[in-house]
Amino acid sequence: MSDTILVAVDIAGCAPEVVAETAWIAAGLKARVVLLHLAHLPVGVHAGDAVRTGTHPEGASALSTLDDDAREHMALLQAILADKGVPSEVLIRHGDPLHGILTAADEVDARIIVCGTHGRQGLQRMLMGSVAEEVLRRARVPVLVVRTLTPGALEDVTPTQRQVAVEAEG
Repeated sequence: MSDTILVAVDIAGCAPEVVAETAWIAAGLKARVVLLHLAHLPVGVHAGDAVRTGTHPEGASALSTLDDDAREHMALLQAILADKGVPSEVLIRHGDPLHGILTAADEVDARIIVCGTHGRQGLQRMLMGSVAEEVLRRARVPVLVVRTLTPGALEDVTPTQRQVAVEAEG
């Protein structure tokens, strides 16, 4: 069995950069990649809240809408890996990012964890925290942090995530 690389991705913003960096590492190691996304509900939105979006004009639960959005984005990331001949699978989970990443790493027997970072500093970092930094501190396996440099990659939500928040506000 090949080694497994767990890649924790936030589907908004810089995920393609993180996956592209991982692809060439995984290809060289003949490793498989598990793409992990931890879907989170916007503040004030409940899992069962009905929302209407472009993909769900008839309405669907907020959680299923976000999960569908994540699957769509993850398919694009899997295509980056497939282009390099890297086998991959997708995990979509809910809850605390730190706990979710560490738990998934154990479950898939990851040899390494890859996380992206926007490189926020100062007040932004203090207010938003750094999941990558906490993963570095607590993981039982090596962690590779990919600093992304794409201008404008600091967008923190996808259009569907934004629409779910707007619909829930009412």
